[in-house]
Amino acid sequence: MLLLTSVELVVFLEVSIVNVALPTMGAALALTETGLAWVVNAYQLTFGGLQLVAGWAADLLGRRRMFQAGTGAPPSRATTTRSTTAPSTTAQRGTE
Repeated sequence: MLLLTSVELVVFLEVSIVNVALPTMGAALALTETGLAWVVNAYQLTFGGLQLVAGWAADLLGRRRMFQAGTGAPPSRATTTRSTTAPSTTAQRGTE
């Protein structure tokens, strides 16, 4: 629950930062109010889409690998090598 709350706080802060920067962007790019609304919507859609892709990648690759990729931590030995506790299929056939 704490993680979810933290994520929502970051999302809120991201949108707030974009809203604070809107007057400066509008003046620099000569955007109308409609154009500024498109800027906010495009930002939120892109951010949400990237969150979906990251969630899909975490499902596919695993939470630990995605966390390590996001933090820049080197991968641990457990995530880079296969477990050798299970016998291979060819070894099982040889004992039959």
